[in-house]
Amino acid sequence: MLVALELEYVCGQWLLHKQSNQNLPCNPHIMGGGFQPYLQLMRMKNVLLAAVTVPLGAQFAVGDSWITTQICEVALQTLAVVFFIGAGNTMNDIKDLEIDKDAHPYRPIASGQISIEAAKKFALALWILSFSCLIWGHTSSTLHLYLLLN
Repeated sequence: MLVALELEYVCGQWLLHKQSNQNLPCNPHIMGGGFQPYLQLMRMKNVLLAAVTVPLGAQFAVGDSWITTQICEVALQTLAVVFFIGAGNTMNDIKDLEIDKDAHPYRPIASGQISIEAAKKFALALWILSFSCLIWGHTSSTLHLYLLLN
């Protein structure tokens, strides 16, 4: 009996499996359980790169004073960006599910670690958190300005 074998690089490991169209989830010892697939869904490298831009922008805009006078506002706006990028990447994986089954079978939705419905709820929660941090950061900044002027 002949068996077709395929070698595939998934989640930092080479996997050998018998069917060429088989989409295997990542090794559970690598992925772990719980929240880690959701962090992978957010694409933490992208989130980190985006998060760095907020304090960097504050540094360029107002110099070192943001560290002492506007740290809360910058932290809230950074969280808004983190949640926004995570929600966007989650929505991308939902929309591109069929493409990801072939191109990125190790991603949480394509591999079956996270259902479409769970991913939609997660994206909604991230959008709400992002908007909340944005509003709270703006309100905090406005209140801070008001207190300085009075």
